[in-house]
Amino acid sequence: VLFDVFHKKFPQHSILTTKPYYSLYQHAKNNLRYIDVMRDSPTGKQTGYRLTPSMIRQGLAEAKRDNVRICALLICDPNNPTGTVISPDEWQEIAKILNENPGLYLIHDAAYAYMLLNGGGYRSLLSLAPQLKERLVMLYSGTKSHSAAGERLAATLVFDQDIRNSMVAGITNTFGHAPRSCQHIFAAAVAKLT
Repeated sequence: VLFDVFHKKFPQHSILTTKPYYSLYQHAKNNLRYIDVMRDSPTGKQTGYRLTPSMIRQGLAEAKRDNVRICALLICDPNNPTGTVISPDEWQEIAKILNENPGLYLIHDAAYAYMLLNGGGYRSLLSLAPQLKERLVMLYSGTKSHSAAGERLAATLVFDQDIRNSMVAGITNTFGHAPRSCQHIFAAAVAKLT
């Protein structure tokens, strides 16, 4: 539904994401444009398959050179399939890139945000640069974070009113709603989590 909404809002634009990427991204109706994290970074260093701010800058510059308009960055962090994690300092650099490109959205797939094994908490761009929230879409997975495998439960945070309204309409028109009994059971379980 999110890809449908972005395609309607930006029909002539592409979405910049990493390669390799989560397989369901291939259904994006906006063309995907890739940053190949398997290659060396623009500085010539091997990055351990991690997305770096310099790679994002290079990807945006290459798109501009090729007359490809980019409407959003789609970043999976922690990343599936590479397992890399963007540091808070790198998120600050990404915030600078967004500030330099005022029409650019960030779709942050944070399905694995609560599964870090580093003993610390996860810091997203929303917590580090709240002034950018109107251009941020956060995707969370109850399937991953609440061990609800098979239930396909998710949460999406959208702060842009236009995109949010379009998402609600698209989800309602496409899927309807989960049975109320499931909604109540899941809400009660989530309320008891610590």
